[in-house]
Amino acid sequence: MTQADSKATTADVQRVADGYKTLARDVATVPFDPAMVDGILRYDALRPATQRAWLAAGAAVTRGI
Repeated sequence: MTQADSKATTADVQRVADGYKTLARDVATVPFDPAMVDGILRYDALRPATQRAWLAAGAAVTRGI
C-alpha cells in the first residue's frame, strides 16, 4: 500500500497495513513521496527510501509466484 497522506503517522500507516493482512498474503508499505503525486511516475525521481520500498513490494509479489 502507498501512503497517500504526507501527514499520516507511522501508527496510521501501520493500522491500515494491518487491516490488509487478513485479506492478502503479504502487505508492503510504500512511504509518501512527492514524486508520486502528479504526472508521470519516474523511478529515478523517487526518494531512495521509496525506491527501496517499491523494490520490497516487487519482491513480495515475486515470492507469491
